[in-house]
Amino acid sequence: MSGVAAAIVFVIAWIIAALIPPVQSPDEHSHLARVYLLSAGEVSVNGSPAQGPGGYVDAALPKFFDAYLKTVAVRYDARLDAAQQAEVRALRWSGERAFQPLHGAGFYFPAVYLPQVAAFALGRAIDLSVFHTYWLARLFCIAVCVGLVAAAMRIARPPPAAMAVLLLPMSVFQALSPTIDGLTMALTLLALACCQRLVPAREGRSEGAERGLFMAMCLCCVLVCTTRLHMLPLLALPLFAAWRRRSGREGLAGMVTLAAVGGWLAFAMATAVDTRVDKGAGAAQILAFYLRDPLAFVEVVRRSVADPQLGRFYADSFIGVLAWLDTRLPSPAYPALWLGLALLVVVSAFLRDRVPDGGWRALLVFCGLASGLMVFLALLVSWTPHPASTVQGVQGRYFLGPALLLAWAAGTPQAVAGWRRGAWLLAVGAFAVASLGALVVTLAARYA
Repeated sequence: MSGVAAAIVFVIAWIIAALIPPVQSPDEHSHLARVYLLSAGEVSVNGSPAQGPGGYVDAALPKFFDAYLKTVAVRYDARLDAAQQAEVRALRWSGERAFQPLHGAGFYFPAVYLPQVAAFALGRAIDLSVFHTYWLARLFCIAVCVGLVAAAMRIARPPPAAMAVLLLPMSVFQALSPTIDGLTMALTLLALACCQRLVPAREGRSEGAERGLFMAMCLCCVLVCTTRLHMLPLLALPLFAAWRRRSGREGLAGMVTLAAVGGWLAFAMATAVDTRVDKGAGAAQILAFYLRDPLAFVEVVRRSVADPQLGRFYADSFIGVLAWLDTRLPSPAYPALWLGLALLVVVSAFLRDRVPDGGWRALLVFCGLASGLMVFLALLVSWTPHPASTVQGVQGRYFLGPALLLAWAAGTPQAVAGWRRGAWLLAVGAFAVASLGALVVTLAARYA
């Protein structure tokens, strides 16, 4: 993607983002509370047994959250009137502290919040209001997401199916919020592009450039896997690339990546606390139970997927059930976008290399399926009372990362030129118009 194209994408994204009021993504307020603490130099999440996990943020921040959480987020037809909007815009950083619950976000590796932390630090340093600091964080987050996708496309053009996953209303909505969903999706895309470029090894490439690609892939894997537990299979990419390239040094770097992720997860699981659900057993106990009896895990997943209500919710919320799971797209959009996604899988297979790399694609299929299963395992361990009949808390958007791996497995040539380039642009452009059109219509109806 050229610089001009990236700038156009950024402008379109910013225009659509302007339709979405603050604090409309699930747990957005918890993410932003974590961002504030990180910008103040507080890495760990504390709290107490009575209050639960959380931290002391500027007293103006909970007021900002409540202005939207108690109105727009809970009532479909609620809007802030002129007086309320003026009051929110007038909120300034006070220097006083108030406790803010921080459920779920304490588990994530701090580095993934770097764009939002930079915005909060800058906003406070130049004395922006809370409202304008918030929008600065969204600006930085969107800019980094677009930059990462542009970088990935310059390294290796993704197949149309992978672009379709990124363009789904659910993906775009989350990318336009100052959470980490868009960042982790963009980082996953960049990791895939780096691995696609490195495998197979070819003579004549710059050793320094290849080393940079490999280290970028490792860094992306660390950032994704320390914030998205179900994406742990992504760690196979550096090891696979090192094996195919017969590089002991890269193999060692892959093992260091694996150890770094394992170290953070061990620390996070030992220190992170989430008191929202009484599971009846500890996470380690539940995990041990299903490791001893994997058929019990398979049965719980089968019942969850086979349940008509849950299965429909998984499918719809993968395409897009927006905001706090209360904002649906127009009914025809769901089958239309599923059909479009299926067609782009076919187009991706048609445009791929004539001599496909079976090992590379088999790895992606394995990683995608394993990541999808780990969605259920992660929610069984962290969110579902034990013993379970079905898995609770699963949302379709959790499968966007696994779907990106599977979509990339549909295949893409190293360089798309001539008629292939035209077919790629036509397929992706048509899907983008349909998906973004459904998103804009939905947001206008919900928030206008």
